[in-house]
Order: sequence, then C-alpha cells, then structure tokens
Amino acid sequence: MECVKLLVERGANVMARNTHGLTPIDIAKTEDVREALLLSEKSAVAPEEDSFMEEDICKGVRLCFVSSSLTKEEMLSAQKCSKLLDAKMVEIHSTEVTHSIHGVNAEGLCQRTLKYLKAILCGTWIINTD
Repeated sequence: MECVKLLVERGANVMARNTHGLTPIDIAKTEDVREALLLSEKSAVAPEEDSFMEEDICKGVRLCFVSSSLTKEEMLSAQKCSKLLDAKMVEIHSTEVTHSIHGVNAEGLCQRTLKYLKAILCGTWIINTD
C-alpha cells in the first residue's frame, strides 16, 4: 500500500492503460488500493478512452532510429524512411532512440541481439521494415 501511495505522490498516472486496456484502478487487488488510486484520480485529468498519449507529448521529440540484423535492402529502406520522416539514424542504442528496426526471419521473428535487449529495457518501439 505504501508503494502505491508513493508512486501516486510522485506523479504515476493512474489512468494509464496496459496492453489490455486496463488501468491500475481496474486491476487493484484490494479496496484500500482502489481507494488510494481513486483519490488521486480526482485530481488528475482522465485521458480520452481511445487515447494512450496526448499529442503534446510528441511535440519537439525527434525520431531516432537504430537498426539491427537488416539486409542491405532493408537498411536502404530504413534510411529512406529516416530521411522522409526527418529522423536521426544512429548505430549505437542510446536513450534518444525512439524506434529499433530489426530484420526478421520467414516467421516474423527477429534475432535476439544486444540492441534488441536494450530496446526492450528502454521501452523503445521495436519494428521491422515491413
């Protein structure tokens, strides 16, 4: 319970939805936790139901791509996309990377590389060239 209160005090968004569309309030295990979340919800502005993030969050953020295990053709495609979107293309994963572009096999699975692991740990979008 103390952890919940601390997270809320430090600005945790109680209206954030997980991949199943549920908020912390939806999945609260006890009534005490639900009440703590509901109290903080009254002071927060709820996002629209279909919206996961506000448009203003993305303003001023430049797209930054890193790639891994791409063929020459896929690399050319990624570079072309980068130019069209005015995105920065880097060789080493860092906190500025917004999208990690990975080559995939016939089953749509990508090789597990250090860049792939860093993308997961940093919450970076992992995409392929399709």
